[in-house]
Amino acid sequence: MTRLASFALLALIALPAAAQDVAPAQFAYGTLIETTGGAALYSVRLPVAVYQRSTRADLADVRVFNAGAQPVPHALRPQVVPDSQPPAAVALPVFPLPAVHGDDGPAAFDVRIQGGGALVSIRSTTNDGAPADGGWLVDASALRTPIASLDLAFAGTAPLVARVNVEASDDLRAFRPVAANAPIVRTQVGGQQLAQLRVELGGVKAKYLRITGVGGALPAALQQVSAVPPPQAGIAAREHLVAAQSKADGSSHVFELDGAYPADRIGVELKEDNSVVSFEVEARTGDSGEWVQVARGTAYRLKQNGVTVTSPPLAVRPGAWRQWRLKTIGSASTAESPRLRLEWIPAELVFAARGSGPFMLAYGSGAIRTSAAMPIDTLIPGYGTDQAVEPAEATIGQNVQLAGTSALKPEADVKQWGLWSVMAAGALMLGMMAARLLRKQF
Repeated sequence: MTRLASFALLALIALPAAAQDVAPAQFAYGTLIETTGGAALYSVRLPVAVYQRSTRADLADVRVFNAGAQPVPHALRPQVVPDSQPPAAVALPVFPLPAVHGDDGPAAFDVRIQGGGALVSIRSTTNDGAPADGGWLVDASALRTPIASLDLAFAGTAPLVARVNVEASDDLRAFRPVAANAPIVRTQVGGQQLAQLRVELGGVKAKYLRITGVGGALPAALQQVSAVPPPQAGIAAREHLVAAQSKADGSSHVFELDGAYPADRIGVELKEDNSVVSFEVEARTGDSGEWVQVARGTAYRLKQNGVTVTSPPLAVRPGAWRQWRLKTIGSASTAESPRLRLEWIPAELVFAARGSGPFMLAYGSGAIRTSAAMPIDTLIPGYGTDQAVEPAEATIGQNVQLAGTSALKPEADVKQWGLWSVMAAGALMLGMMAARLLRKQF
């Protein structure tokens, strides 16, 4: 009896230690991490391969090893996700410019500027042409932030297709190009008004902007120009993946991906010109999961006068989805299967440089079911305060194969079976003790 109880206790104590005995050979793949300097903490963005090869949606099968094949402490730092409400655009003063007269250069005009650089008026000194033929001058002198993009609003409702150039200046003498041949479109298809009137500038900071048509005057008067500020600071750049292969199922297209990508935006890319399709998107974690609606929208690809405009990405309900289903709504359809573009912000992994390098990120294991990631505020001293220790930036290096695809196969949960064995042994021990007591009584 005593031996049985001792065996059960020793087995229970040994199980957690065995569960923590993790080695690189238990993982399918690895990626070397390049570090410089002697920092205590490093951070690295998870590469696409981790999402492709991880067997766990929560990335529990991810570890960092040092050169001695010992796991080191790590944590996943939350990324700054863009607000659902984008930053508000700021309307800017806009002035028509006089026409250009062939080889004579631009017509003469007077400019009145207030203190601080604000434009008051631009007046042509000639009376021989429409003042907007020379383009439009935008006053951005009052802005204190860079300009990520410009939203243009034109007079009237008639369809228009054109390309524009945007130049920047701080003194109205020297201008530098900041956007070239940017397409703008406004049209109606099937009762829907579709417009692409945003010009990306990439974070320009300048007092004045000049907007001109490519190859001639703009097709309509420019009524308003609004400056869109950059997204909030700290937002990491997105990764993307384009899924081209799909299975047709009536009016639906099903995309089966090779990993669980945490997409928060998608784009539906149509292959045929002048196509407009309303759709809804559903997703699920796998074959046995329930389909969940994550987005609805309209996709388009319009081409006119050599200008092609496509629908922008659409925000979706985030999740670790492996299968996506695109369902067309209404009678509109496409002869060719559309492509699905997924966009996401990769998680950032922070690890302690314990031991010697090089360090290796290992991932993809059917045997690892429990995450070893620490809470980020435990790994980073002072996290969330001005006294926080900021990790040094590491970079992703060469990919290496560890155990290969054989490590991806699920294995029996040794810890769980061990616990059941201990519980069974304990129940057996209690039963034998009860039987012995009963024999003594009778």
